[in-house]
Amino acid sequence: IGEKTICPVSGEVITVEADTPQYTYQGVTYYFCCPHCVEEFQKNPDLFVDPLSSQKELIRTKDNSN
Repeated sequence: IGEKTICPVSGEVITVEADTPQYTYQGVTYYFCCPHCVEEFQKNPDLFVDPLSSQKELIRTKDNSN
C-alpha cells in the first residue's frame, strides 16, 4: 500500500491502496486503475504482461530523477 505502479492495461501510474483493483496471474499480483482494466487483462493477460518490465523501469527512472 502506498507504492506506485503502472496499470498494465491503461499505462496509467497509480498508487496502490487497500481498494485498488488487482488480479493475480502466474503468481504475480497486478494492480489496475479501474475494474474495467481488470476485465480487459483477464481476457488476454499475455498481451499486457511483457510490456510491464520496460514500463516499471521507466517509472523507477522517473522517480529517481527527482
